[in-house]
Amino acid sequence: MSVAGGLDGDPGAGDVLGIRAAALRWREQRRRLLDRQDDLALAGGRLATMRGQAVDAVAEETLTVQGLIDPLVQALADGADLVDVHADAFEEYARRAGLLVEAEASARSEAVHAHGRAVDEATWCNPPAVLPGDWWQRPWSYPLDPPASFYTWLAAVDTLEQVHADWAALCTEREDWDHDVVSRLGAVADPPTVRALGGGWGSDLAQAGRRAADLAVALEAGEAAAALTERIVSGTLGVEERAAAVAQLEVLLAGQGQNDGFADAFFARTGLEETASLFAVISPVGVSAAGATLRLAFGTWAQGLARSEQEELGHAMWARQSTSRAPASELIALIGSPTLPADVLLGAARAHHDSEYAPTDSIPTAEGVHAFAVTTLVGLTEHPESLRSFLTPESDAEAQERIATWSTLPHGDLAFATAYAEAVTTAQRPAEYDAATRLVTLATPVLADTGFTGSDEAVAQLTRAYRRDFLVIGAEDNVRDSLDGNELADLEMVDVSRLVAATSKTPESAAAWTALNATAIADHGSGTESWDAEQRDESAAQVMKSSGAVVGAIQGRLIEEGRFDDEVAAYVVTAVAAGISVATLPAGVASGAIAATAGTGMSLGVGFVDNEGEAIRVARAEIDQARDAYVLVAVSAYESRDDGRGGGRERLEDAFDKGADGGANIWQTY
Repeated sequence: MSVAGGLDGDPGAGDVLGIRAAALRWREQRRRLLDRQDDLALAGGRLATMRGQAVDAVAEETLTVQGLIDPLVQALADGADLVDVHADAFEEYARRAGLLVEAEASARSEAVHAHGRAVDEATWCNPPAVLPGDWWQRPWSYPLDPPASFYTWLAAVDTLEQVHADWAALCTEREDWDHDVVSRLGAVADPPTVRALGGGWGSDLAQAGRRAADLAVALEAGEAAAALTERIVSGTLGVEERAAAVAQLEVLLAGQGQNDGFADAFFARTGLEETASLFAVISPVGVSAAGATLRLAFGTWAQGLARSEQEELGHAMWARQSTSRAPASELIALIGSPTLPADVLLGAARAHHDSEYAPTDSIPTAEGVHAFAVTTLVGLTEHPESLRSFLTPESDAEAQERIATWSTLPHGDLAFATAYAEAVTTAQRPAEYDAATRLVTLATPVLADTGFTGSDEAVAQLTRAYRRDFLVIGAEDNVRDSLDGNELADLEMVDVSRLVAATSKTPESAAAWTALNATAIADHGSGTESWDAEQRDESAAQVMKSSGAVVGAIQGRLIEEGRFDDEVAAYVVTAVAAGISVATLPAGVASGAIAATAGTGMSLGVGFVDNEGEAIRVARAEIDQARDAYVLVAVSAYESRDDGRGGGRERLEDAFDKGADGGANIWQTY
């Protein structure tokens, strides 16, 4: 071992004060965690007495965080203790290292000086002795009678070598200790806790703490709002006191009404009756800002109920509405909450359907009940799957009974037509397609029987339900199954014709059906690119036949009403042109189709003529021009394919005429 150089390394190195400061910080964090744990335990106790989606979510998170805090608190305590032990060890290593540094310096000084004296005194020996010139090198031989300085020098070198050996051992001991401390710190806690230690508080813990704090504020606001509600609806307050309470409540609703926890705390103490009464107070006309917040909170709270409880709530809402002697708009507003879950709406819908209220009821409660039912249907439109299941129970007879009831609700034509269309057009999965197809099959004869009457907007919505199945109006089963690749509705021409006739009593509503003609032709033509020529021919002929059936139905109704033939022609051709102008068609197709009907329907007289008159021949010619407009659309959609086939114009015209005759003959042979 060479002792010429100094000591390598420093087994006493380390910031003892910094280490002890870290232990103090960990103990402070532990104290703060214990305080937070107390807060969470208090919040958990309050949450245990409540229920609701927001409460359940935060309660679950609270338990998770508490599960993290327990080991973290222990880890911080153990870690702080271990760090203090580490600091104590640092001080001991520093003390021992300092002693060795002093011993090394003393031994080095003694060796240097003793070596110098020994070299001088060795020349006096007999015979003279020659010693190494470097003080750290031991002599190759000993003098016969060495001087005392010779032994002093060697003893100092021995001491120095021992000090260096002790120093190296201390360095090794310190390195082993450091590794041991790191290992023990790693074993103090599991990985999540270590991450929390590394991040100070840990992002998860900090977020959970903030959410718990926010929830506590919202819970307090909800409880305060519930207490105010009890006073407001009790009937015991004077005018000024009630106004002040309402003002306080509106402040709470504005500040906390849409925050998690508010609804859970509020509705834990506030029942449906009190909620409805409160809504009537804060929204006496229409829906005020406070009323809008209240009904949003009502829907949010309902989301946290079990599905069976949600249905019971919907039934209870209908029951209260049905016993009110006034329209009770507050229940209508609440059932219209955009946050209500589907099962509440289903509960209300089933309660209404199973009730004794027929659409023609005129008793005092009927107006409000029917308005409540319409609003329920509007809400179900946002839940198409639930809507389909409600309108199509297992029994066909029961399904058609429901369709008849809900399609004839007073002032509910637009709501039903929109719901019907959404239930059909939103189907995506095979099971949904099947339900939508069954709905169209069952609904069409019912709507034809009841003579569905609706606004122009309602009819436009209604036609959307037939866009996919339009292809198979009056088609045989074998044709229907081969045309689309999906199961399509079984649409009897007589049913569709009666429905079209009943719902085309204005030019705008007639145009909605003729727009469907053009759109459906383009739709089905664009979907045949991979089909062979025979399949495309069949599809083109069938969709033209369906279009003819629609035009024939419009025409037949007018004839049945005794309208003049030239007036019939004008009405039909104008409806065709108007419909094509708003249809969803490829670029350039609509203009050509409209041009085919240009100048028609406007110059005809409306006077009475017999069946041999010139006007009849003109009328027939103009109906042919309406047909030609659809032929143009079909040629574009089908014949522009790679092989140029689409059934030929003559076949398309014949198919249209056949459909038109069938549609018109439902009423009278044209």
